[in-house]
Amino acid sequence: SSGINAESQSVLFSFWGSHLLQHHLFQTTLNLNLIYIVQFAYRLRWTWYWFNNPKPQVESDSSPKLSAIRSMEQTLIKNNETKQIRTTNNHCLELYIGTVTTELLQTNSKTKTRLPDNLPPESRDALNKMKDWKDVVIRPADKGSKYFILDREDYVSRVHDHIHDEETFKKVDDKVSARQATTDAIANWITNYSTEEGLTDKIANWITPDDSCKPGNNYVNPKAHKPNKNYPGRMISTGCAADIKNLSALTALELTKVELTYAIKDTNHFLRKIVDINSSGVLKDKSVIHVSFDIEAMFPSISKEVGLEECRKHLDKRIDPIFSTECILEALEITLDNNITEFENETFRQIKGTAMGPKNACAYADTAINKIDEDVNEGAWEFKPVMWARFRDDIYIPWTHGLEKLNCFHQWLNNRIPGIKFTVSHSSHGIEFLDTFVYMKNNLLHTRPYSKPCDEHSFLIPSSCHPTHTLRNIPYSTAHRLYRIASEHDEYIKAKTEYIEHLKARGYSIGTIGEAFTKVEFKERHEYLGYPRMGPHPESDNNNTAQKVLPLITDFNPGLPNIGQVLNKHKHILELDPNLLKAINPDNIFTSFRGAKTLQDLLIHSRLPPLQDEPSPSSSEEMGNNPGGCGPCKKKCNLCKNFLKESDIAYSYHTNSIFRIKGDLDCDTENVIYMINDTICNISSIGCTADSMKVRFRNHKSHIKHARRTCEVSIHFSESHGVHSFDKSTPKSYDISLKDQLEVIIIEKVDVSKVGKDTQSRLKECKKREWYWQNQLKTLRQYGGMNVREEKS
Repeated sequence: SSGINAESQSVLFSFWGSHLLQHHLFQTTLNLNLIYIVQFAYRLRWTWYWFNNPKPQVESDSSPKLSAIRSMEQTLIKNNETKQIRTTNNHCLELYIGTVTTELLQTNSKTKTRLPDNLPPESRDALNKMKDWKDVVIRPADKGSKYFILDREDYVSRVHDHIHDEETFKKVDDKVSARQATTDAIANWITNYSTEEGLTDKIANWITPDDSCKPGNNYVNPKAHKPNKNYPGRMISTGCAADIKNLSALTALELTKVELTYAIKDTNHFLRKIVDINSSGVLKDKSVIHVSFDIEAMFPSISKEVGLEECRKHLDKRIDPIFSTECILEALEITLDNNITEFENETFRQIKGTAMGPKNACAYADTAINKIDEDVNEGAWEFKPVMWARFRDDIYIPWTHGLEKLNCFHQWLNNRIPGIKFTVSHSSHGIEFLDTFVYMKNNLLHTRPYSKPCDEHSFLIPSSCHPTHTLRNIPYSTAHRLYRIASEHDEYIKAKTEYIEHLKARGYSIGTIGEAFTKVEFKERHEYLGYPRMGPHPESDNNNTAQKVLPLITDFNPGLPNIGQVLNKHKHILELDPNLLKAINPDNIFTSFRGAKTLQDLLIHSRLPPLQDEPSPSSSEEMGNNPGGCGPCKKKCNLCKNFLKESDIAYSYHTNSIFRIKGDLDCDTENVIYMINDTICNISSIGCTADSMKVRFRNHKSHIKHARRTCEVSIHFSESHGVHSFDKSTPKSYDISLKDQLEVIIIEKVDVSKVGKDTQSRLKECKKREWYWQNQLKTLRQYGGMNVREEKS
């Protein structure tokens, strides 16, 4: 790619967007990660364990609220089914696990160790250069498949236009105090409502912010479909790691327990409403104006007073609630008042409306606007429209009362809720709504597929790193959408012809495309509109065993062995034990693949990268700003000579993040955080010690040698004997064999000056930093690392 003119202007581009940014990359170094096989084994063992040790069941004559509480906990708090568990007493299960593990590892060792890159060399070179861009920002368009290349100064200016709006945002001078105030507010809420039936100890611990929480990020996605306004941006504040994230999720769950009567759920719901309107005949011989209303800046425009009052009415409709309305309203208010985000080392608090990042944002906004839905549909306006279809901030109406009354209706809508304003567009020929175009023909409403002019139809290209069934599903899902939306056959044929060309342009064969459309056309259109099925549903019975899925989850790579074939080949072992079949359904054992990283993942981030590399966060003030690193001691001891990796950065196999190591650290440094990398399985672990690393590592070496299951590291090596082998004949030969499979990096000296000098106090302080680094470097098991964190007691 050529260079970018560094003038303060944005460049809209579609070549990379259409051809590469959604491209999933091959991992050219191939290895079936043992940790995924181990996690699969844990899932099977836990399933058998809970079958034989069931949790206390809710008696039929007990309060139904107990069942609701259990359901809530299972919905909000995901159980870790991959945490460690010893082998079971079921011979068939252990034989299946052992046989599958051995064959997968043997098959994996015979496969190619490297794959060809699925990016051309010139594109790979360009990618490496683009990853280092500091003065250029790439953002996806708000809608459609285009991407923007923006001069950094221009992008910063666009974000500032939003966050420096003093009516919506307020700058926070002391981030630490602001976050502490949030934590205190949540703690007080837990204390004040501790008698609520739903506020169990498990939920209270889950809601309480921990060291992994941090402020969200502010970013802007330009609107490619509005070039006449210089591509205005949609402001989004991430909330996935915020202090309020779990409290937000709880309130969202409570708000969605009562359905919004008049809101549209999705395109299928809209299409079904059109079918109902046509069946009623209310539009026969009527002159219809197709009207589209849009709520301007819906999320930040909802005042807290209006939003909470509408939420109160909504929450009062719940049947047998496990939280009082006042409890959830106060929780909502905490999430609204403590939405703290960052941009370019500045911290902000949103003081008006709600951000688009928190988990309760959509449920809260929809509930607040429900007042207008009810006013329109329940007769507050004398000329009630025959149909009011609102999906979030977009509304469609087939208007039958003439333009003059439409203008009056528009004015009336703008006076329903203070601060909520509507824009309107209308046409007698038809209008777009969601991904449809609605029009009238022969006294009936019809729809055809619609896409914005900025949509490049950038379907996933076949050379992307995906399983073949995923690539086959792209043409099928496209055909499914067209067939479902087009209510007239002629419109379907037009859309089909157009999209076949789009798919061919992306590299799909005409055979694959034709097969997909033929498969879709086998059924009638109405069968795809999502009507509730009548009669009993066999799959919805109470047989939990039939419903329990047990996947072996791994990163996809086309060079991997046929994992599914190996899993299926040995399922007959499970069938030897009838009792085991009551707990584990062999049909529910399968392979599930994670997608490989896309170019978009590598190049586009919600957080604006700093112009200069930031130093590693550290708790040690005594290090100052002096550069440092992990290095050998002066004596070049056994640890330093064989296992310690000299490095000035901390990194892991599970994230692209890199942190600078502060201070000079060696094996004699006490109170440290360290990383152990398994260089064969490409798995990392973070640990801590109040002793020196030299002393701590001697324990690790001994426990690995003797297969003592005392920590995550020794457990990992003891369970991966099919991958790791050690010559234990002499201490020297053991060191030689171990050093080729393991490396150690000391990444931080913890500041323990403010705690007692006893070992226990120092270790407790080190544990806090250990937890921090496990999150930063993603070494927890859910990210593919070795570390397991138990729930806080």
